[in-house]
Amino acid sequence: MEIDFFEASTRAPSERTELCKDVSHDMFSDDYINFGYDYFDNKDYFVGYHGYKYDGRFKETAEKIVEHYGLEKGSKVLELGCAKGYLLIEFHKLKMDVYGVDISKYAVDNAHSDIKDRLKIGRLADMNFKENYFDLVLSKELLPHLKMDELLQVLKETKRISKDNIFHMIQCGRNEKELELMKKWDHTHQILMTPTKWVEFFNQNNYNCDYQFKVLAIQEGV
Repeated sequence: MEIDFFEASTRAPSERTELCKDVSHDMFSDDYINFGYDYFDNKDYFVGYHGYKYDGRFKETAEKIVEHYGLEKGSKVLELGCAKGYLLIEFHKLKMDVYGVDISKYAVDNAHSDIKDRLKIGRLADMNFKENYFDLVLSKELLPHLKMDELLQVLKETKRISKDNIFHMIQCGRNEKELELMKKWDHTHQILMTPTKWVEFFNQNNYNCDYQFKVLAIQEGV
C-alpha cells in the first residue's frame, strides 16, 4: 500500500533537473560513490547533501509511522541504509528499541551520538538478525542504490526478520527521461524503475510492503 509519511525534499525536483543537465559520470569522486564525506558533507561538491546535519526534520514522520503501525514503547525498529541515524533518533525519542544498518563507515562514524552504538556497518545479509524480530523494518531512499542481487536479498531478509510491517521510501522516475535524470543526478543509483514497475516487482516476488515514491528529477511538461 502506498502511504505518504515523508514531506517533499528541501531541494525541489525541478531544481535537480536543472542542476543535472551538465553532470557527467566521470565527475563523481570515489569518495562520493562510496558514500563518504563528498556524499554527505562536502559543501563544495556539485551534488549530495552538502552537509547532512541533524535538524529534527523527521520528527513528524516518525510520529506518523508509530501511529500507523501501532508501535509502542520498546517496539523494535530497524532502518536499512540508516546513514547518520537522523530518522532513527526520532524513534529513539519515542522510546522505540532502534537498530540501524549502513554500508557507509563515514556515516556511522558521524552518526547522532545518542544512537551511534545502535548502528552497524555492513549489509543486511551479513547481520544475521533473528526471525520475526522486528516490529517494523523500513528504509528511506535505499532500494535504488542496490544491485539486483542485493535487492533480492533485502526482500528475502526483511520478510524473514520482520513481523510483517515493512515500509520503503523509494526514489524513482515516472518515465524513461526522468529515470535518466535520476541516474545523472546521482551515479550511485543502480536500479531505475517507475512506480508501476516497482509495484510489479514486489508482486512478482510475493513481497508485501508499504511504500512511498519520490520522483527525484521532474521532466518538464509531465
